[in-house]
Amino acid sequence: MFQRRPTGIPAVQITDPSAIAVLASPVRQELFDTIEALGGIATIAELAEQLGRPADGLYYHVELLRRAGLLAAAPAGRSRSGRSERRYRTPGRAGGQVGLGYRARDPRNVAAVRSVVGGMLRIARRDFDRALAGNVVTEGPRRELWAARGTGWVSDAELAGINKLLIELTRLLRRPRGGPRQRLISLCFVLAPMTGRQTRATAASFPYASASFALTAVVSRLFNR
Repeated sequence: MFQRRPTGIPAVQITDPSAIAVLASPVRQELFDTIEALGGIATIAELAEQLGRPADGLYYHVELLRRAGLLAAAPAGRSRSGRSERRYRTPGRAGGQVGLGYRARDPRNVAAVRSVVGGMLRIARRDFDRALAGNVVTEGPRRELWAARGTGWVSDAELAGINKLLIELTRLLRRPRGGPRQRLISLCFVLAPMTGRQTRATAASFPYASASFALTAVVSRLFNR
């Protein structure tokens, strides 16, 4: 959620602090992510099925997302029983992704973005704990559960390479379910420069950017139906 898209598919940038703050709720983040995973459009019933939550409890959160401009009403669809159902879509076009607009000099924007990131990390911790308590693969090429953190010195070119890899990861997660893609995973990462920790001597010896990278890849749910 909320990453810059590869060139050719521009992201819709959300910059209004009030709209960003709506996404501080982990429930609303999950709703938004699930709609994106379903191709950018979904009904309440579909969301309830995917999230394992009662449909009645989702209307309030969906309405808040709609009022904030983060969701919009879409043409009605048909349920399995043939009934007309209201559908909701994300602001981006099909295949696009919504991104948060960071405004480091705007205190309201900074506070809102921080609250959203806090929600992301809470979801990642919850997903990790749930997966760790279950039957999960923790070794080999099909490893499903992994948490890591590392720091290191990088050049501008290497930092660009890291960003390219992260974009590729998010691109892989944007593909719709189908064929062999039946395993749903949750991926949360933080890339941040580390400041205020280098002495003058260190800075002179290592003329590179310093970056901190934390990655948590967890299985949230498996759908093998």
